[in-house]
Amino acid sequence: MGKVLIIGAGGVGTVVAHKVAQNPDVFTEIMIASRTKSKCDAVVKAIGNPNIKTAQVDADSVDELVALFNSFKPEIVINVALPYQDLTIMEACLQSGVNYLDTANYEPKDVAHFEYSWQWAYKKRFEDAGLTAILGCGFDPGVSGIYTAYAAKHHFDEIQYLDIVDCNAGNHHKAFATNFNPEINIREITQNGRFYENGQCQESGRDQQHVQMGLAFLACAAEIAWNQKIDLYGAFDNRLYKGFEYTAKYMSGEDVPHIQYITWFGKPVYGPEISPKQREKICPAWERAYHHYHDRKGMDMPYTYKMIQKSRPEGTVNQSFMPWASLTSADFPVQ
Repeated sequence: MGKVLIIGAGGVGTVVAHKVAQNPDVFTEIMIASRTKSKCDAVVKAIGNPNIKTAQVDADSVDELVALFNSFKPEIVINVALPYQDLTIMEACLQSGVNYLDTANYEPKDVAHFEYSWQWAYKKRFEDAGLTAILGCGFDPGVSGIYTAYAAKHHFDEIQYLDIVDCNAGNHHKAFATNFNPEINIREITQNGRFYENGQCQESGRDQQHVQMGLAFLACAAEIAWNQKIDLYGAFDNRLYKGFEYTAKYMSGEDVPHIQYITWFGKPVYGPEISPKQREKICPAWERAYHHYHDRKGMDMPYTYKMIQKSRPEGTVNQSFMPWASLTSADFPVQ
C-alpha cells in the first residue's frame, strides 16, 4: 500500500492509527492530521513510533486538504473525521488523485439526516479518475457486510435474513458514554420521533418475527423498570399493550390497519402492506406483557391470550429472544 494519511484523532482515529501502525509491511509511511495537531502528537506518543508524521488541517477546507495531500502524497486517505466532512475530503482526494476510505456516511451539519446518495454522486468521478472510494466501512454495515457476503457466496445456498448483534465491552469509569461520535449520537436520539397510536410497530412491514422480538425486549425493559417503581408499561396510554394486541390480532389471522413505515427524514421503508412473513411463527414473546396488563391491571388481552395458548410453555427460539417467560411470569402472584 505505501503511504496512508489518517484524518481524525478522536476515539475512532486513535484506534485506526494503532491498527495501521501494527502493519508496517502494508503501511510504510503514516501521517495523522486533525484540526488540533496536539491530539495527533498524543496519538503518535501513545503508539510509540516517532516516525509517524502529524499535521494540522481544517477538514472543512478543500484547499487546505489539497495542499496537505499534494505535500505528503498519500496513496489512500482514511477519513475518520466527522461525517459532515466526507464531501470536502472526497473532493480533495479527486483533485489530488488519492484513493479514499471512510467509516461513516455523510450527514449535513444543519440536520440529522444521512443517506448514501450524496456520496454516491461522486462514483463516476472516481471511476473516471481511476481512483477507489470505499464508503461506510465501520463495523455495521461495513465489516459485517463483508462477512455476510462471504458467507452467502461460500457457505450458504440461501439467506433469508440476518441478525447482527453489537457487543460493546469495557468500562472507562465515566458516567456517560456514546457508542460513536457523541455529537452525532446525541443529535440523532433527540430528534422528534414517529409513533403509531393503533399498536402498529416500525417493523410490521418487515416480518412478524422481528416485530415479536421488539415487543418482547420492550416488555423485558418495562418489567425491569416496574421492579424499580417506574411504570413504562403505562407510557403513552399503554402503547405497549396496543402493540401486543395489534400484532397478536394479525397473527391470529385477522386484518389490521397498516401504514407504510416512513423514516423521520421521509424515506419509505419495507412495503406498503403489513408483511405476512413469519405470520405463523409464534415466538416466546407474550407472557410478560400478559402477566402485567391482564394479571396486574385487569385489562383484557384476548388476542395475546391466543398467542399464549399456542406458545405456552415459552421456551426459546434463538439467542434473539429472552426465553422461559412462562416459568417467570405465568400465573405468578400479582406484585
